[in-house]
Amino acid sequence: MLTGERLRPRENEPRADAGKTHESRRLAGKMRALRRLTALVERLRADGGLLAGARVAFVAESWSAQGATVNGVRFLDVAGGDGADAIAASGGDVVRLSGGSGEDILSLAGMREARADGGAGDDAIAIAARIALHVSGGEGMDVIAVAADAAGDIDGGAGADAISVSAGYAQNIDGGAGDDAVTVVARDVDLVSGGDGADAIVVLADDVWMVDGGADADAITVVARRAENIRGGLGDDSLSVAAAYATVSGGQGDDTIALDVRRGILSFASGDGSDTIALASGARLAIWLADGMAEGMTVERGADGAATLRFAGGESMTILGAAEAEFVSVVSTGAPVTVVVGGAQAARIDAWTLDTRA
Repeated sequence: MLTGERLRPRENEPRADAGKTHESRRLAGKMRALRRLTALVERLRADGGLLAGARVAFVAESWSAQGATVNGVRFLDVAGGDGADAIAASGGDVVRLSGGSGEDILSLAGMREARADGGAGDDAIAIAARIALHVSGGEGMDVIAVAADAAGDIDGGAGADAISVSAGYAQNIDGGAGDDAVTVVARDVDLVSGGDGADAIVVLADDVWMVDGGADADAITVVARRAENIRGGLGDDSLSVAAAYATVSGGQGDDTIALDVRRGILSFASGDGSDTIALASGARLAIWLADGMAEGMTVERGADGAATLRFAGGESMTILGAAEAEFVSVVSTGAPVTVVVGGAQAARIDAWTLDTRA
């Protein structure tokens, strides 16, 4: 019977090798009774054992030989070769699948810990496990779907990837280079990053530590109880944030930011461009200006209830819904403040206050 304990040959013991007809036939005979064939692979490892160099048919969860059944493999490592591989694994303790080059399909379900690497090519990776420790799409336009109690490092790699994560805890979700679509539904989220490219990011969670669009024009939607650091990054970004508490920054570029926040902080710095902020009725927002930006700032009122902040460096911020907001404050540090209210309109922005703090 084939067991993980004896898969690794001792020194000078013959190894299974695809180039040796006798060894290949012997291996094929032992693997003939596999319960579910899924792919041709280059190596199979269970409980630390290794079959190296042979291309064998693989079944993930169990196999039988002469009436005996082996279940509950503790550690399984399967690698596909060149070409389009389809590899499925279910059950076990720790399972790692590598697709190699080519358009691969990797499926993992029911194990304690799952790891997957699609490699080069347009891959499809589906994981349903307690822990998705590390998942990489590699180069190519990959589709990655993860359902887990905890999701560790999920990396789309280069190419326009579609990543979907449903987890109790999501640690590090990175779209990588390319125009990626990333959706994360979780209780707690540490980091979601779009990377390079024009990314579409959706995060639904209780608590979010950071969402960063990265380079290029990104579309970011966050719905959370608490969203600590929502950043558009470089490019003309579109951000929508609904939260009881949120800190938001559009970053460089002409950004559009929609805020439905009970307590919000919006950071604005030199070089951040001309941003448009849309506030929901009843929003409470503090606008934190970088050092020195308040000097020479003007506030212009519009008949439609909008207000525009203009800065000496050419940056501007137009705030829609200012009249309906419950409270909006402008906070600056390190510079004296001069406020000039321009325009002849009499739109109500009585709730505005201007504050300087050394």
